[in-house]
Formats: sequence, structure tokens, C-alpha cells
Amino acid sequence: MHVLQAIIALAALASLSLASPIELVGRRTFSVAQVPSGKRIRNGPLAMSKTYAKYAVEAPIDIKVAAANAAASQQGEVSNAPEAHDQSYLCPVTVGSQTLNLDFDTGSADLWVYSTLMPTSEQRGHSIYNPDSSSSSNAQSDNSWTIQYSDGSGASGTVYADKVVVGSVTATSQAVEAATSVSSAFLKETHNDGLL
Repeated sequence: MHVLQAIIALAALASLSLASPIELVGRRTFSVAQVPSGKRIRNGPLAMSKTYAKYAVEAPIDIKVAAANAAASQQGEVSNAPEAHDQSYLCPVTVGSQTLNLDFDTGSADLWVYSTLMPTSEQRGHSIYNPDSSSSSNAQSDNSWTIQYSDGSGASGTVYADKVVVGSVTATSQAVEAATSVSSAFLKETHNDGLL
């Protein structure tokens, strides 16, 4: 019995020592080496699918679709044409059936384009996205968008799902924000047809 009590007391003491802060003497920094997992790319949807299969449960449709898309993931590259002083990087992007020069904007998450939904006077000098001429466009009638940038410029419009091709990578049903209006700062620019 005394041996059992001694083991319990040692376990309690060990748990207290693990929970208490550790004081470092001398050097106050440390590092932990990260063990690489080789060239394996983590794939959340695929891992979820495998977990459902392991327990003989059918995965929800959104998990199945995400896993299938991830399994067929694509790689590629696209050339860009930097504007003066690297103020923007323009790349040819096919949206629906039109090729537009889009500014790769790493500071925002939107894909918006000049469109036929804008007043004709605001379309001049740009390649324009025409959702009506794209056989793959699908209006997202309950969705609209507005974006405001830190310099005061902005744009707004309606949303379509359409095929988008960047280099050798294709998204078959990508949300595309078709502009109905853009701020005067964008109207002064004629080098880009939208942002990605």
C-alpha cells in the first residue's frame, strides 16, 4: 500500500513540476528544430475524406468536391509586364472567353474586372468582360460587391461564376466581380482591366 501511495505522490509531484514555469539560468533563449515531413504536401480535404472512409461513413459532398479538386491541383506560371516603378504587375488572364490584363494585387483578395455592365464611357481603353458572351458565366443574383482601397479608390458591382485561366491553371467556376462602377482614379488608368 505504501508503494502505491509513493507512486501517486511522485506522479502528483511530476505533474506539478511540468505545470510550473521553468527558469532558465544563464542563456535566456532556446530553439526547437523542426522536423521536415519530406516533400509531402498537406491536403486537408483529402485527409478528411480518408478519415470518413476509415470509419465507413460517407463524406459530405463539399468534402468530396474539395478533395477531388485538391487531388487534381494544378501548377503553372504566368508572365507579367511590370508598370513604371513596379507600381503594378499586369498579367494576361482569360475570364470567360475574354483575355484581360489584370493587375496582380497581393494586398487584396478580390478578382474584379471592367465589364459591359459599366457605362460605355467608362469602358474606353480597356478590354472588357462581357458575361453575356461567355458560355460558362453564371450570374450569382444574390451577391454584390464593393471594395475601397486605402488611397480612396474603389469599385463595385455584381458577381458571376465563370471559368478563369491564369497561365496553365484553370478555375472552372471562379467568383468574378463584374464592375458596374469604378472610382475616378481607376478611370484615369488605361493599362489594367481589373485586379486579381
